[in-house]
Amino acid sequence: MSQQLSTVAMNPTEQALLQGPMSRLAVLLAASDRFVRSSTEPPVTGSRMDTAKKTNLYDAYEQAYRILFSAEDHLRTIFNIFTGTAELPIFSPFTLLRAAADPLMRCRHLVHSIVSEPDRLARGLNERFDNLKEQRRAQELLPGQAAAAQAHYDKQVAHLESRAQANGIPVKPDRNGKTIGFNEIVPEDIDLFALYLPGGAGSLAFRVLSGYVHSKSWIQYDPKEAQGTADPNFKVIPTSLDVKLFAAVLNALLDVHDKTVGEWLELAGYPPAVWYQAKGGS
Repeated sequence: MSQQLSTVAMNPTEQALLQGPMSRLAVLLAASDRFVRSSTEPPVTGSRMDTAKKTNLYDAYEQAYRILFSAEDHLRTIFNIFTGTAELPIFSPFTLLRAAADPLMRCRHLVHSIVSEPDRLARGLNERFDNLKEQRRAQELLPGQAAAAQAHYDKQVAHLESRAQANGIPVKPDRNGKTIGFNEIVPEDIDLFALYLPGGAGSLAFRVLSGYVHSKSWIQYDPKEAQGTADPNFKVIPTSLDVKLFAAVLNALLDVHDKTVGEWLELAGYPPAVWYQAKGGS
């Protein structure tokens, strides 16, 4: 079993490992706060974002801002935890990181600058479609609400299908003819991790963070650290925050955040130098 510890103090080596990521996180959050929303109110005239807004293709940008806000909310909580006290939680920092990572990957998928605006709209429709599926699954569990939940779902999906058809976006059906996506099947979270953290890093990060979220012993406890007790049939495993692993995953996710906000500003019509200068030239 694990030793019952609610917090752990970092040693100087662990503090040094986190100093760089925490400083970088502070810069990215502050710069994003100053520029992301303001860059769309309004975007630069003639920019891709401006054109999308004027031609009713703006849906994906609305979704992207919403989920970026959610990701940064969790990242800000991480920053507050690590800069507010020397005593740290053991498992929950990884859980917070996963809660930030999922929307970051989805936001990256929405604002990736290489896709066309119709394809971006399709990704925005998929984001809404996935939300509708989750909403229906929750609402139909309420007593007497199954029929109303299905009716709302059908009406909203029909609206998404109409928008897709009006913009030449293929509706992807399953073998029974039911819609399962627009232009592409709605990607799984692990697929987005693999796409935007390539070289196997994304899939590994997803599995590691999932292990913490679901409290799996394979990631929380290391059997090699088991310690004997007076009872020969009973051992304890001390628990601690894996600072090195946490710092590595956090840095990888900050790379995704950095690229995502940079491309957001690019789509709004600002040159790369604007984001570079917003971060203090870093």
